[in-house]
Amino acid sequence: MGTNSFLDITIDDLDESDFGDPISLLEALLKRGSARKQISSDLPKESDCLTASQISQKYNVEVEDILSAIKNGNLVADKVVPLFSPKVVEAFLSDLNSGKTTLFDNFMHEITHMRVNYSYKPVLVMAIMENASENGEIALSDLVDFFLDFYEKRQAAGLVIEKADSSFVKFQNDRQHAARTIIRYPITVFENKQFISFDRQTSVLTVAKPIWQKIDAETKAFIEMSCEKILEGYYAPLS
Repeated sequence: MGTNSFLDITIDDLDESDFGDPISLLEALLKRGSARKQISSDLPKESDCLTASQISQKYNVEVEDILSAIKNGNLVADKVVPLFSPKVVEAFLSDLNSGKTTLFDNFMHEITHMRVNYSYKPVLVMAIMENASENGEIALSDLVDFFLDFYEKRQAAGLVIEKADSSFVKFQNDRQHAARTIIRYPITVFENKQFISFDRQTSVLTVAKPIWQKIDAETKAFIEMSCEKILEGYYAPLS
């Protein structure tokens, strides 16, 4: 036991409308409880199997009755052979190539349309761009260093560090609070969007491969410039 039952019929055995959507066809054939049951893994040889037309000829049964029994789940065959018309395949490939956005597209949209309540997200992206390894990895300790250095430089220049309720204001130069804030906010947000992954055992952040492999020197410079503009816009009302 353990092999799912399927139908082994040819295109001549079904109505043309049945092949409009192969997935719907499979669901229609398998929706009955009897059609979902598992059958023995010792399937009959293909040469021993009969199509609906062959059943009709051999046992003198109307094809319509056989098809009706299949759809009702009363006749469960051993295999199903999905058949796809060129038109259906070409339509699928066209939609796949033209209408679907990639993870990299979504990431770049985030970079150019980033909404911020704090400076954390653009600062995290800048830290990644400047310090991530060739594999798109960066340790949490390096992120903490970057964040603390970023706010220290702002303070030294007489600029606003952050909003008054920010942990980087309340607990300046506190690495533990900094790490907690970085994980809780920008890392979690980007992780939920699948842009990055964060291993809480090793405390290592990794940029998703479909994104990192497309970030060349020119793209990296664009991302850093975009983050700087976002930060300018964020801090302007706070000054």
